[in-house]
Amino acid sequence: MDWKSKQDSVWKINKNAFNSYLFWSKKLNIPILIAFILFDEKDNLTDLRFSVLNVHKFNQSKKDTWDKNKTVVFESELPFFTKFNLLKAIKIMPY
Repeated sequence: MDWKSKQDSVWKINKNAFNSYLFWSKKLNIPILIAFILFDEKDNLTDLRFSVLNVHKFNQSKKDTWDKNKTVVFESELPFFTKFNLLKAIKIMPY
């Protein structure tokens, strides 16, 4: 587990972490799943999404975050983290 994502109106992740995940995915020929788990102020789960690297399309963000880090933004709305969606994503993985 790695806490590298940022909460915003889009789904994004720290660019250095993302590049590292891509490297290990290619080197070990394994899929990498990124889970986005959102909680409210009272620690209630409010959203649970996921991305599969090399399946969900992404771009580098045009601007840095408040902490000056570069991020990668996923192009489209990510699927909810459900068994059905996970199996569907794994089925189309290029591995």
